[in-house]
Amino acid sequence: RSESAHSESDALGRRLTWLCKQAGLDRMDNSNSVAPVQRLLDYAATVPVLRATLKQYLFATPFAFALGWIADGARRAQQAGLGAACWWVTTVNRYNHNPSDRYVMVGSDDSGLRVPLRQPLRVFGESARDVAPVKYPLLMIAKCNAEGIVDAYAHPVLSEREWCLVDSALERKTARDILSGIDAVRESFHFPIKAHKPLYEWKGTGERPDFVVTATSHGRAFHLVIETMGFDTHSYRARKVEMRSKLGDSVDWHEDNRAFRPQLVKGAVSTALYNWLTMVAD
Repeated sequence: RSESAHSESDALGRRLTWLCKQAGLDRMDNSNSVAPVQRLLDYAATVPVLRATLKQYLFATPFAFALGWIADGARRAQQAGLGAACWWVTTVNRYNHNPSDRYVMVGSDDSGLRVPLRQPLRVFGESARDVAPVKYPLLMIAKCNAEGIVDAYAHPVLSEREWCLVDSALERKTARDILSGIDAVRESFHFPIKAHKPLYEWKGTGERPDFVVTATSHGRAFHLVIETMGFDTHSYRARKVEMRSKLGDSVDWHEDNRAFRPQLVKGAVSTALYNWLTMVAD
């Protein structure tokens, strides 16, 4: 679990995870006024090989395809010795996997752009032939050349405004509850409260918790791990017990059991956050 599941088997997935981590998109923050597209481009501008040919190599704008930047960028990237490809990162709200009419919808369904795909879109956790369960929006990273998209991979994200990678619909619900819970109590506690979704192993533990909330009080950082409990089997719970043991006693723990205890959904995460922050403040 040192990396996201997709990272272990998919080169584009590894690149997407790395870009999101480097651009700080694993940090969950409703108050961040900088759009994720700009945060990604701001990061790219700090990397010499990307800064020198930014508009020829990395694209993160939704309509770069329509404006012809991708085809032109691929040609310029090849001329610069970067290979006959560039990378396009954007959100997707619909995917048609029919080989005779394969495309993605970039932007909203009402005003979005229909972009053709030459190859099937690989979606985290889903079969390319069974896309009905896909939870949109997705964050797509596409490898392009002068002729268009030659390879593409997508991973669900929290929202079009918040490019936090989530591994399931359950994680998306938990993430939203964490953000709304922090917003609801932030004024009650006069110390920094931050949440993030680890994309790699957390703090050298060899584990990658679902979510971590960090509060800094009295000069000390306190951590609350929030795990989405997708199953209620013995083996699944044993794995969570093992993770909790590796994380150590200095980390507090909360389980989101909504998947099999729906009566606990309303306010459970917010209540757990408030109680934990009250303890931290004391």
